[in-house]
Amino acid sequence: MIVLPVTAIAGAAIIVLLTFVDVNNTQNQIELIKTGLTVGAGTGGIVALVLNGRRQWSTEHDATERRLTELYVKAIEQLGSENGVVRHGCLYGLERVAQDNPRQRQSVVDVICAYLRRPYTPPTVHRPLGKQRSRFRADHSRGGDSDVKSAVSSREEREIRLAAQRILGKHLSPGDFPDHPDQAFWVDIDLDLSGAILSDFSLKFSRVRSARFAGAKFIGDADFSRTVFMGVADFAGAEFVGSVRFDEAKFSQYAGFSGVGFGEYAWFEDAQFLFAATFDRSKFADFAGFAGAEFAGPTGFEEVHFGGNAVFQDSTFGGRVEFEASTLCGIASFEGVKFRADATFSGVRFVGLADFRESEWQGLVEFVEAGFLGVADFNKADFLADVKLGGVSFAEASAFSGASFFGSVECDDGSFEMSPLFVDADFYGATG
Repeated sequence: MIVLPVTAIAGAAIIVLLTFVDVNNTQNQIELIKTGLTVGAGTGGIVALVLNGRRQWSTEHDATERRLTELYVKAIEQLGSENGVVRHGCLYGLERVAQDNPRQRQSVVDVICAYLRRPYTPPTVHRPLGKQRSRFRADHSRGGDSDVKSAVSSREEREIRLAAQRILGKHLSPGDFPDHPDQAFWVDIDLDLSGAILSDFSLKFSRVRSARFAGAKFIGDADFSRTVFMGVADFAGAEFVGSVRFDEAKFSQYAGFSGVGFGEYAWFEDAQFLFAATFDRSKFADFAGFAGAEFAGPTGFEEVHFGGNAVFQDSTFGGRVEFEASTLCGIASFEGVKFRADATFSGVRFVGLADFRESEWQGLVEFVEAGFLGVADFNKADFLADVKLGGVSFAEASAFSGASFFGSVECDDGSFEMSPLFVDADFYGATG
């Protein structure tokens, strides 16, 4: 394989030298041949070195791949070990493999996610007092060792799972300067934690490609502040037992929160929903904060139960938004909200104050069969298109003072513009 190229190069060298050397001189002929052979020999050595280097690299590469495969398989086996120390150490071993081998990072993350999706019973905090303490001791004296061992095992498993979560949080954050991410950052990672039980979960300041948390249960507080979801973010049917933060989070593609249970405070202040978003049939047990949020695409809040205050102040809805058949039990703040497209509040039940002051409505507005049990304040609101108020009921103190209606207004009572509700309101379109 080497002989032919070397011979050709040696011959070419001799031919080139013939143009510069007097071939009639015997001594020159000898030197010419020597030089040509030397060039050929040197070239042969170089070619041999190159081929040997490639062969060695290929051998080392194959050995590395085999070693990674062996480590990967062994790690999966160790994660199934009954020994918690082994499982704990295995996670950090996988972390090192992924950090040193970027091509293996998604595979390692898949293994960690699969571990977190395993069936898991969180430890129960026992506080035996008085008679309960005596009963606890009696149970223990009758052979409650298995319960104690189970509790210890559950706490140990919790620590291992927290370590797995910390690994994800550590490597999915680009650091303080996202344009110049830290070396520890793992780019373009997909997360699948569907149905997982997660404790005090945090992905704040992180960036992921897609994230699937459908049916997941978050115990304790969860934090997704300033997280960037480049792909689909699916939280459908998830349960947040504690508070959750999505402040300044960015959803580049579909954001699914249908059927989600929010047990405590839920913050979405200044969040960006750049595609479609749905919160249909979700339940907010306490405060729901969407102040300053941007909804660029169609948005659904149908049949949502807001148990506490719902604050959408200064938010923007760029696409059609539907709150149909939802219930807002506390203060509903929509002050300064901009509705760029159609907005539906038909069948909505406002139990507390409904604040729509200085809101702007650019598309069709529907409050058909809506019920305002508390005060409805639409002072200085601007309705630039048609408004449908058929079957709506207002509390006595409600007001549209300073509101402007530029489109047609449909209401059961054709003389409604004479109602005290609409004192100082301006009508520029048809009413009736």
